[in-house]
Amino acid sequence: RILNPDELYAKAQRQLADRRFADASALFAEFAQRAPGHPARPDAQFAAALALHMAPRGSAEMNRAHAAQA
Repeated sequence: RILNPDELYAKAQRQLADRRFADASALFAEFAQRAPGHPARPDAQFAAALALHMAPRGSAEMNRAHAAQA
């Protein structure tokens, strides 16, 4: 099932809380792309960058996030 923007944002927040940083980054980036007019878009863009920065370097999780965003 395809998540609506609010569900996608909430899922990204849960991933961030669970310290799944690269996954959270990918979800925040997807949210920002799919919901350009949403009031939370700037926060999502910031959270995507911050979460990716917090992901362990060279981790499989980080590599998946980069691949998803490409």
